[in-house]
Amino acid sequence: MSGIYDAEKLMQSIAVDRYHGAEWLSNAALGTMIAIALNAGADDANELREALKSYARRIAESRPSMTPITNKLGMFYSRLPEGAALNELRASATKSATMIIKESRKDRSRLVENAKSVMGEPDTVFTISDSSTVADVVLGVGAKNVVVTESRPQMEGRNLAQRLAGEGVNVLLVVDAAAAMFMESSNVAVVGADSVLYDGSFVNKVGTRIMALAARDQGLPFYVVCSTSKFNVMNYLGRGVELEEKDPSEVAEIEGVNVRNPYFEVVPSRLVTGIITEMGVMEPLDIRRRMEEMRKQVEPLYQQP
Repeated sequence: MSGIYDAEKLMQSIAVDRYHGAEWLSNAALGTMIAIALNAGADDANELREALKSYARRIAESRPSMTPITNKLGMFYSRLPEGAALNELRASATKSATMIIKESRKDRSRLVENAKSVMGEPDTVFTISDSSTVADVVLGVGAKNVVVTESRPQMEGRNLAQRLAGEGVNVLLVVDAAAAMFMESSNVAVVGADSVLYDGSFVNKVGTRIMALAARDQGLPFYVVCSTSKFNVMNYLGRGVELEEKDPSEVAEIEGVNVRNPYFEVVPSRLVTGIITEMGVMEPLDIRRRMEEMRKQVEPLYQQP
């Protein structure tokens, strides 16, 4: 049916997207759930519920490094009512996905306010890659200057540089390898996260760990800014971390040379000054407590019927 075909196209667009961050893609995943709920051919509510569950799992598994996709889809599925008629389930699924998107926007506002309380008003911020959360925090704390690394090979950092420059911020764009060289001109290092692990370490764009080490060498605070939707509940439940690696040709094609193209890496918690969320600054124990609460929403997505 056309609805299923459209859903497949939407799912594929999420799986291959290399430009948007985890927060944007997680909301796009919820949009896909709305499309399936409204258009999927189903004879009854149980059939639709199983279709939504199947598609949600497939989307989550297509981007394992982007935790908000799993968490928000788990939240979406856990909110579907039991015993509803088919049309009632379609309406409820649409309402639920829309509400989760709205809630994530409110969380972002609270996060920015918490960042202002913690960071004050730094003159110059150093960051990496393209994060809408980082952009909002930079603007929220009133930073006048930002140093951004390019984030090779896809150059996501250029997108953030253009966005902030358009908002009147003085932006300096540098190559990834120059992070340590330009760190000393900054007051604070701020990054987003694709995933926060149970021990307080986190997954982000490759190059972030070098940035964190440079910040420590300069004695600068290194903050992660992200909503708790980035907390990797599956890691808390025992699943290992899957780091996406892409086509080596994006980096180089040289005869006789092996090329690797990792997109993400794990940054240890010892390099992190604090993880700022919509719930405030969270330490590893706070993170695990929050994950224990969140598991109730994620586990049903992976339970067998």
